[in-house]
Amino acid sequence: EFLLTGPTASATASGSSAWGLLLLVGFLVLDGFTLTMQEKLFCENRTTTYNQMMYVNGMSSLVALGTIAMSGDLGPALRFALAHGEFVWDAALLS
Repeated sequence: EFLLTGPTASATASGSSAWGLLLLVGFLVLDGFTLTMQEKLFCENRTTTYNQMMYVNGMSSLVALGTIAMSGDLGPALRFALAHGEFVWDAALLS
């Protein structure tokens, strides 16, 4: 409901709708290949669902780590994790 009651533009936004649409189209194209590639892997290599889940989650972790490292936020994130041991335990438990 809050989206209908006022302006939604950010005063400090530097992006554009075209960039957002390009990212969305890229996501949809890459997501479209997911089922096809999974079916191919299941048929040709006889991989298990759990094996695929492990590799997908591992690659997602590497992408997230690379993203946070390139953004320059890896140091603060590690300091936060070291300062809050419960956070690390909860994150590991949820993963």
